[in-house]
Amino acid sequence: MMQIKTIVQPTRLEGLRQAFRGMPSFPGMTVYQVRGAGSHINGIEPQGIRAKLTDYSDKVCIDIVVPEEQVCAIVDLIHRTCHTGRRGDGVVWVLPVSTFRRMRETPPAENGQNRDIPPSE
Repeated sequence: MMQIKTIVQPTRLEGLRQAFRGMPSFPGMTVYQVRGAGSHINGIEPQGIRAKLTDYSDKVCIDIVVPEEQVCAIVDLIHRTCHTGRRGDGVVWVLPVSTFRRMRETPPAENGQNRDIPPSE
């Protein structure tokens, strides 16, 4: 399994959501609001405390955990949907997931057998 993380403009979220709905095997996503700041034009830092405190812009962070074979298609879809070519479009990156279990699934017992299902005889 792999985790796709992307940070995009809030105005792109609805279009991205619609695009994901068109994918038959899209597993779902977690969305949260974030604030961030990137590099400054020509390396010029904001001057004064007020400028430094307001230098952040609103973004949306999306987490998606998918099988490895779906990663390229989803990353491409994110890029096609959110790319404008302007500063602040966002970023996307992929990380390996060592363990993944849905909370609704029954966890395995320590001996490897399912706790809720009696062992067969």
